[in-house]
Amino acid sequence: MPYARFNMAEFSTHDDMRAHAAELQPKINQIFPEIRGFFFVETSETSALTISVYDDQEALMSGAMEVANRLANGPKSLSLIRKAYWKTWSNSYEQQLELESDLQNEAGQSSDFKEGVSAFLQKRDAQFNGQ
Repeated sequence: MPYARFNMAEFSTHDDMRAHAAELQPKINQIFPEIRGFFFVETSETSALTISVYDDQEALMSGAMEVANRLANGPKSLSLIRKAYWKTWSNSYEQQLELESDLQNEAGQSSDFKEGVSAFLQKRDAQFNGQ
C-alpha cells in the first residue's frame, strides 16, 4: 500500500517559491530514489504543500531516515540554526541578536565554512563534515 508524507514550506517571495519548485522537481528522484511520486502544490502566494509518495511503509521510513541522517550529518550551520531557533522561545530580542551574532562568528570559524567557500570558488559540490 502506498504511503505519503506531507510538508508545508514557506518562502520569502512567490518568485523564490517558483524557483525552488523548478529546481527541485527534476532532481527529486536523484536526491531521494525511494520516492515514487512528488507533488508541489502552491497553497498561497508564498507557501506550498509538498507531497512525497512512497511504495510502502518501509520505503517511507527509509526516506524519512535519509532526511534525518542528512540533517544530522549536515554542515555545522544546521546545528547552529537549530540552536538559534530553539532559543528564540526564551530569549529577548536583544539576547537573540547577541546569540545570532555569536553563532555567525562560530560558523565563520568552522572548517565547513572554509570548505563551502573553497567549493564555491572551485565550482564543485561542497563536502561538509559538520565541523
